[in-house]
Amino acid sequence: MNRREEFWVKCWRDAAEKSLYRETFPEERKCWDATADYYDAGMGSSNERVDVLLGYLKRQGFWNGSKKQILDIGSGTGAFALPLAACGAAVTALDCSPEMNRIVRQKAREKDLNVKVQTGDFNRLPFETRAYDLVIGSMNPGLYHPEPFLRMLSLSRDLVVYVGICDTPVKKKDNGSCKSLDEILLGHTMTHSGSNHVQYPCQLLKAMGYRPVVLPVQCQWRCEEEEALAVGRLIRHYETVETGIIVKNWREAIRAYVKDALQDGRFINEGKTVMGVLVCSLKSEETAMEMTV
Repeated sequence: MNRREEFWVKCWRDAAEKSLYRETFPEERKCWDATADYYDAGMGSSNERVDVLLGYLKRQGFWNGSKKQILDIGSGTGAFALPLAACGAAVTALDCSPEMNRIVRQKAREKDLNVKVQTGDFNRLPFETRAYDLVIGSMNPGLYHPEPFLRMLSLSRDLVVYVGICDTPVKKKDNGSCKSLDEILLGHTMTHSGSNHVQYPCQLLKAMGYRPVVLPVQCQWRCEEEEALAVGRLIRHYETVETGIIVKNWREAIRAYVKDALQDGRFINEGKTVMGVLVCSLKSEETAMEMTV
């Protein structure tokens, strides 16, 4: 590993170690299980970043030749896995959340798509080196760290795709209060401390001798719920981190928060951010992979 690689590995690792998200949600599976349907209706259905990637792959002639093998790490409810399978690829969708995977299986079955759904932790499962034509990780907290990213690179024989943020997300408050629900219940705003920024994998790849391309795209989402559904979902979500809650009657605090936020009887959550869809060919620099992994 050269000095530039070491520098960016350290920068990324330092940011990851400051992440309040990793500290607050040590068991991510429970968190995602509790919010799978809600995620699918909101951020999971935001297609802007998917359209950008599919357009790029088509322009680059990625689909020419033999059938593509694709691994989607942290596939969620299938935002990328399903469209990639619809293009004719054999897709392995990996996620730690059984509930997320339930949704992917149902969608794949309804659309008759070739998607193999696997439940587990990417960092603990065995994978064959360079077994896939494309390996993708999109907004996956498990990849907000250099070590799993480097392992991700080792699995691709052609392209790697990494989706992270390009700027600070602009998220509207769920209600008109000055504090978010995280601030009220946990005492702080949830943050990845910048470890989810696309600059880290981009600069690390450049240091390794590759030429990554970052495609910026504005993404937005909006989700509406009835009052009772919103309260139930938020209670299940915060039950996964109950030991970190600083408010005694926190369930009542959630009910009050939701009631105060209602607009025409609906609880609305919306936000927008600029994401970076990083695409990098690993064919151009064979020795870089061998030096790093």
